[in-house]
Amino acid sequence: MDSSSLRDSIRTDIVEIRQIKRHQTLNSKRKALQELVNLGRHVKESEVLIVSNKLKTKSAVRVEDLILLKLAFVQSANNIVSFLKVKGALHALVRELSSVKSNYQLVAAECCCNLALGDSRSCLQVAKAAGPYLIALMSGSNYNLIHVSVWALANLVGSDEKVWKVLHSQGFLNKLLQLVSENDIKSDVPANSDVQQSSWTALVHLLHMGSKLLTKEETTSIAKIVTNLKYTSGESRHVVQYLLSCMDAAEEELLKNKIHIHCLQYLEETELSDETITSYTPAVRTVANLAAESSGTCSLEIVANFSKLLNAAQKIFMSPYKHLVNEVGWLLGNLLNHQSLEVQSALEEFSLDFQIFESQIVFFST
Repeated sequence: MDSSSLRDSIRTDIVEIRQIKRHQTLNSKRKALQELVNLGRHVKESEVLIVSNKLKTKSAVRVEDLILLKLAFVQSANNIVSFLKVKGALHALVRELSSVKSNYQLVAAECCCNLALGDSRSCLQVAKAAGPYLIALMSGSNYNLIHVSVWALANLVGSDEKVWKVLHSQGFLNKLLQLVSENDIKSDVPANSDVQQSSWTALVHLLHMGSKLLTKEETTSIAKIVTNLKYTSGESRHVVQYLLSCMDAAEEELLKNKIHIHCLQYLEETELSDETITSYTPAVRTVANLAAESSGTCSLEIVANFSKLLNAAQKIFMSPYKHLVNEVGWLLGNLLNHQSLEVQSALEEFSLDFQIFESQIVFFST
């Protein structure tokens, strides 16, 4: 397989994996609500309009009315559009985010979370109106409310560049990084696990949508915080590290903290399965990206840990996850084609091993 075909194959695999992951993520966000949908309760558009106008006129809105809205928003995009067309309804919903009643606050935040599953225009409206309130709720002590607020912001920040810019101007990035750092310290608190999950998902969405919008200083700051966490692990951290490895401004921090070695160790020690594949894939990609850095320092360290790479590769070759064979091929290509004479000299010591390695990649990729 030539390099052009290999790149095309990798791109196809990446697109397929992203589509699958997107569906899984959306399903996980709305798991509880989907259970309600499956009960057969269908909310009519006329019901949405009734509650919307009730909100707008500041009538006595019951928490059951808000629950009906959150269910309606996840059932149909038309319900989202209908709600947002009622002048004053969105701002009335946002008003409930600052209610003294925590149950009203929580359901209002869930409504915003589901509104954020609408189109980019809808998300922009929600971000402008609710963004500052949702960001403020991230500093609270109610774990459930923080969790839902961050999910809503995660949905919004990943929806569109205009929405990303609005939330960025409202201070979302700084608040999110603060929360990620706090979560690391509280990683042993069971009630904090959901907040930790939503925070990392939000960071993934923020990086994915804003990789070209972040300043060099902001990217460096994110990389510094992520690479110095002591207790946090899991799929989302591997995805964040991969996204950072695609950004030049993060390279120095990633290399300084030996992320490529940590990834190799993870790949060697972790069993490859359906449960770990979503962490395994970005870990391989992270090593491959960093292997291409120009100085050759990273490549030399990867070659020095060749046994870890080889052990991980053998698991990949024998697994059903054939897209990973292409990822390993990409990694090997970055090593073999590196411009550093020092790297080429180091590779000569393992020339036979690399020849066998390369032939395995060709064999298992066909």
